[in-house]
Amino acid sequence: MASALFTVALTSDLHAYSSVLAGERKPSHLCISSTEEPENHPIVGLLELIQTQSISADVLLCAGDLGHQACPEAIKYAWNALFQVKAALNAGELIATVGNHDLDSRFIHNVNPIQTLQDLAPEFPYRDTTKANQYWSRTYTVVPVGPAVVVTLNSSATHGYQEQEKNHGRVTPAALSALRKIIEELRNVPIKILLCHHHPHQHDELNLGPNDVMADGQRLLDLLSKDTSGTWLVVHGHKHHPKISYAAGGSNAPVVLASGSLCSALFLELQTEARNQFHTVTFDLDTISRLGLVGRVRSWYWHCGTGWETSHRGTGLPYECGFGHRGRPTSMADAIRDEIKNDLRAWNTIASKIESVNYMLPQDFDYMRSYLHERHKIKITDDERGQPFEVSEVV
Repeated sequence: MASALFTVALTSDLHAYSSVLAGERKPSHLCISSTEEPENHPIVGLLELIQTQSISADVLLCAGDLGHQACPEAIKYAWNALFQVKAALNAGELIATVGNHDLDSRFIHNVNPIQTLQDLAPEFPYRDTTKANQYWSRTYTVVPVGPAVVVTLNSSATHGYQEQEKNHGRVTPAALSALRKIIEELRNVPIKILLCHHHPHQHDELNLGPNDVMADGQRLLDLLSKDTSGTWLVVHGHKHHPKISYAAGGSNAPVVLASGSLCSALFLELQTEARNQFHTVTFDLDTISRLGLVGRVRSWYWHCGTGWETSHRGTGLPYECGFGHRGRPTSMADAIRDEIKNDLRAWNTIASKIESVNYMLPQDFDYMRSYLHERHKIKITDDERGQPFEVSEVV
């Protein structure tokens, strides 16, 4: 019997813009008046990638910052562009959340900071009027999508109320209180995703800054950790640095996926480890029923002048990686050594016999690879995409 798969496509931080002053740095590769060659236009290029590689998803998520510095024309352009991506993916839904750049908190364009977003059609952050109204009034809304549910949280809701609030995100006490009740109502949902813009735990490597973390973000993560019915996936943007990790806490702490940026112009130091990226996350419901929340991530990266390509080391998340298995990497290496004694060489054979190896974080997999080589004299050879291809004993 075929597995029941559910796929989520992830985008964030488009930072579309209309123009810049002479000598001013462009904020992104997405200018609303630029020519639309696939190799120079990240959205046109993404549409071509989706078509040529037959990429599909059940839902498309966007973790905020549609436009740059609240430019109304750019926000509208980016929102329409995301619906083009949704259609290309054959996705049933598009769900978004607010980024700090989407709010006119300095009142440059409107007297109401959220006016541009509220005027969008289809409605933002989700097409249903009732849920959109709840999002604006309560700072969150809950959207069921097939076997999953997406709680989209407005971590920028307090921007503009005080000067210091423009520099970080926040989850409000009222939202935390409501989430306690929501968690109980979602006990039978196998895939639970919280979508927000700001990072709920610290993410300041590469001099990205320690002060813009979501206020009370750890309280949010601790609350999700207490859900005894399953593990949550938290998806956020803002940092422009793709990364996947586990939150601080026990074994049920959420998986936190920083989706990076789809289109923004990354500063030089960040480019040493990342590029603009687009991701899909695929869940196998049968596997989740046995192993808990596990999944596989695929990623592509954007290079201006070339277009979208398969991700590899140095571009952010690798082309393929997993999450959900929290066992010791050394124990996984020992298990692979035992299989090698049976003269298994193809990596896909190893992966089929040791199922959990497919759901290791990239950093855990790298640790396991090094230990396997140093302790057991067994090496993993990659293919041209940087993916494991075969294993062999070191001669």
